[in-house]
Amino acid sequence: MEFLGFTTQKGDPKEKSNPKQNTEKSVKMLQSTKVTYSVCVISAIALALRLHRLDSLNVICWDETHFGKFAGWYINQSNFFDLHPPLGKELIAGMGYLTGYDGSERFHFPGYEFENYDKVIGMRIGCTILGMLVVPFSFLFVHAKTKSLTAAILASSFVTFDNGLIVLTRHILLDPILICFIFGSAMGDAKFRSTNKVFGTEWWFWLLFTGINLGCALSTKHVGLFVVAYVGISTIQELWGLMGDKKTSLLQFTKHFLARFVGLILVPAMIYLGAFYIHFAVAHKSNYMDETQQPIWRTIITDSILYKINIQKYLTYNMDIKLENPMVKSGYLHSHPHNYPSGYGIRQQMVTGYFHEDPNNYWFFKPWGNGALNKDDNLVRNGDLIVLEHRTTGRNLHSHKFHAPISTNHYQVTGYGWLGKGDANDVWRVHVKGAKIGDTIELLKTSVVLRHNFLGCELTMSGQNLAYWGYGQGEVICSNVQTPQRSKNLTHASSEFNVLPVIQGYDTDNLPETAKPDPNQEMINTEEMANSFWAKFKLIHEMIFYVGKILGKESNGELSGLRQDAATFPLNIYAQTYTGSFKLESKMVYMLGHPVLWGVNLVVIFLLPVLIPLAIISQRQVMSGLNDSSAESSTGGWSLLDSHVSAGGWCLLGWALHYLPFWMMPRVLYQHHYYPANVFMTMFTAILIDYFIRDLSPKVKSLITLSILFITITIFLLFSPLVYGLQGTRFQWENSTYHYLHWHKKWDM
Repeated sequence: MEFLGFTTQKGDPKEKSNPKQNTEKSVKMLQSTKVTYSVCVISAIALALRLHRLDSLNVICWDETHFGKFAGWYINQSNFFDLHPPLGKELIAGMGYLTGYDGSERFHFPGYEFENYDKVIGMRIGCTILGMLVVPFSFLFVHAKTKSLTAAILASSFVTFDNGLIVLTRHILLDPILICFIFGSAMGDAKFRSTNKVFGTEWWFWLLFTGINLGCALSTKHVGLFVVAYVGISTIQELWGLMGDKKTSLLQFTKHFLARFVGLILVPAMIYLGAFYIHFAVAHKSNYMDETQQPIWRTIITDSILYKINIQKYLTYNMDIKLENPMVKSGYLHSHPHNYPSGYGIRQQMVTGYFHEDPNNYWFFKPWGNGALNKDDNLVRNGDLIVLEHRTTGRNLHSHKFHAPISTNHYQVTGYGWLGKGDANDVWRVHVKGAKIGDTIELLKTSVVLRHNFLGCELTMSGQNLAYWGYGQGEVICSNVQTPQRSKNLTHASSEFNVLPVIQGYDTDNLPETAKPDPNQEMINTEEMANSFWAKFKLIHEMIFYVGKILGKESNGELSGLRQDAATFPLNIYAQTYTGSFKLESKMVYMLGHPVLWGVNLVVIFLLPVLIPLAIISQRQVMSGLNDSSAESSTGGWSLLDSHVSAGGWCLLGWALHYLPFWMMPRVLYQHHYYPANVFMTMFTAILIDYFIRDLSPKVKSLITLSILFITITIFLLFSPLVYGLQGTRFQWENSTYHYLHWHKKWDM
């Protein structure tokens, strides 16, 4: 009997039946039944625990304020940008659409009540079901690796009753979806490697199952790359064994390689591309987030001001334009007839970044001396020396050796001169990265850098905001980014600018003559500028990588104090609030790991320097035969390793790949980033326990197993108010009803 291949052994149906074979088949059937029954019961318990009282938690929790909002925008087909790949958000939107959500919920902030909870609870239930699947996946992973029902039950039970994991997987978040696909990938790989009939139906099923989960994990969050690395290492190790197997011909090896290439590379890649294709097709209507995205992106947003309009293709001298930074949210290069105050550089006219449309955003390029390479066609080209004049005040863009008002390691930028007449510090050189000298500048499309001709610094939006005297507008500086000292405080800065035309009906009702297209110049419809899938794909990834680089960093380059360092995560000393700021009358939900399970995991982590050498020594005879040329198994000597030792090794690999990279990741991190690593460590702990008790008598083994499960469940129930919402005074106070839970002084609850 088989249930999706969940049998512990396989027989040969071609062999003639005899009493001994019938007995073996009966044993296999019984084992398969136990596995099926166990995984179904534990999964049902896990789902019940996660759905319990979900209908009564009528408040926005943690990042539901973002992902619930994104789901509504998908349903309304509105354009938006998010750091993460789109598949997880698309699935959440699909859950909402299928359960009657119309996208009207505003998802204010954590702790706010839903306006209509009945419409959004379907998305919570959908995320909860996907997050619950980590329980059967952990069971099947451990069972496929160890063939031990006890180890599988322990592992899946630990995952089932982890208080923190339950909180993480019962809200409208990407994390329950990501965890589902990560452990779906790991389990699929384990089942694939334990399948005996090569190129059979079951073999192909698990191969494609693994590939689909890999693609979905990567398409939900880019940290899905960690499980891609895990399966990649597993695949390389398996192919290496096939390469050393004398029975494997070159043709057979090629078939194995191509099958894995299709299943584990092409399939995930198609899913990743498909997720973005759906995003571009669905989220295309204009909304208030348009102005936060690159100008070229706005040309593909339906009903935006730049959608399907004719504009002049190339930048020319003396035409009114706007300079907008495509990355930093400081808006347009702006100036107004107000000077910098005393103590903030020279008292010359301010040049700032302004996020709103205004005539004071208009500038025009003028050639300087012999700086224009070709004045006959009036085109501005890469390498030209220019003066940038402010249209409404007649001041030239200017910089000098006086410090900027906030970013004092850099030079001040001002408006100087009168009616276009200034001095040599008004001269800038046009630079386009990767372009040749003399190349033209395409409006909207080309990013230009203005480099001061004498100081060598670059016109830059620093990402800082001026004080009240600067009306809170963005600081503009001239930065010498090539000098490390001058690069300080430029974490959020960018020196690239897109050149935008002035649009009639949007920037102004009556287009001035200086802003009208030159009749002698080539025109282009904006529909042609970024309408291909690959152009959109490239644009959105530029934004993803830029935002990922600065996320969680202060303007001085330091990481936000909200970061939870990787070193402190296994200590389980922080309880993350899910329901916003503490309110006496509100239900408060906290994500805190199961104290006993996490404590045991911590002990195991500390013992790894001892456990790993002991495991190697215990298998030294097997290890010495790994390179034996007489080995005929397709996996070489690896198949002779103790199954618990091998399974523990794969769990440690998964833990290391999902945990150690965060030590080197320069971005803000929260508890949820580390939970996949914790699940791998939890499975390792379960395998380790089973390794030490497997040779005991059945009664003693059962007693120990039941005792462990009893303690696990008891502690979960004790801390369950954190999962389902506690109300009243903080439990670190002695008069609190929940003071008995105050086990650690750093648990701020």
